[in-house]
Amino acid sequence: MNAMQMDQNDFYQAHAVATQTGNGTRMVVMFVDICGSTRMFADYGNELALAKTSRCLRKMVAIIKSRSGTIVNTFGDGVLCTFTMPEMAFHAALDIQNAARDQQIAIHGGVHSGTVITLEDSIYGDAVNVASRLADLAKKEEILLSKEVMTLLSPELQNQVRPLGELTLKGKTLPMEVYLLSSQQGSQTAYHNVFTLPQGQQELKLELTYQGTVIQLKASSSEVTIGRANESHLVIDSDYTSRHHATIECRRGAFFLIDHSSNGSYLMDDKKRTVKVKREMHQLHGSGVISLGTEPQGNQTYLIAYRVIAD
Repeated sequence: MNAMQMDQNDFYQAHAVATQTGNGTRMVVMFVDICGSTRMFADYGNELALAKTSRCLRKMVAIIKSRSGTIVNTFGDGVLCTFTMPEMAFHAALDIQNAARDQQIAIHGGVHSGTVITLEDSIYGDAVNVASRLADLAKKEEILLSKEVMTLLSPELQNQVRPLGELTLKGKTLPMEVYLLSSQQGSQTAYHNVFTLPQGQQELKLELTYQGTVIQLKASSSEVTIGRANESHLVIDSDYTSRHHATIECRRGAFFLIDHSSNGSYLMDDKKRTVKVKREMHQLHGSGVISLGTEPQGNQTYLIAYRVIAD
């Protein structure tokens, strides 16, 4: 019998028995971060941005404590915390989403259950790493739950999340089943991680061309945001494009497209080879086109041309 088949009392008893295991303590770990805090300081100025992020952070801490959570650490724009009961983590995540939305701030997070070791006021272990990786993969206003958390929830709460399918997290050999807790529910996604560093030391730049608009990205540049939202650097007004569809950024001298969407992105290089990317990163080589949400052959009007060139 799993958690989906348990009644509420059986569920609580089973989880209570499982909280102390092995050489550590079994608990639910949650990372929650404020999205785009760096850009907030650029847009609003230091004083206002600091006030907004600090207020949101204090609210998150208060919510976590009100749901019987333990604050492990707070950093510039996020919180690491733990719970002994998964439904408390679930309700805290929902409360944080709603509170951040009320403050017009977007957050993202990850929640996983496993054994952790406490040492010098911090926690360590695979459960912490997985929660962090899930938070990294979550897009704006999303909190991702692992299957380990999902199966510990009561059936009522399980009905409030949606499966995203299997994801391959950085550092993991096997994919994991992941679930979405979000006001903007997404569809199933697939992940793969294939990228290499550019050969040599020559600095590169990326040129994007869309309907007469040209954007150049260098290693020293900030990221380029792409989507249907008006605040995107490159606004793509297509029915297949999500509001915050993707970003392009430079990492270690190479350029990567990072997809955040429900429908994914398609990259077709100059040899007509096409790869589909969903909620993961893919390195941009040479030249080609980017098509958001649908295959490039049927999306000629909204294609973004890209070219990686020596500076």
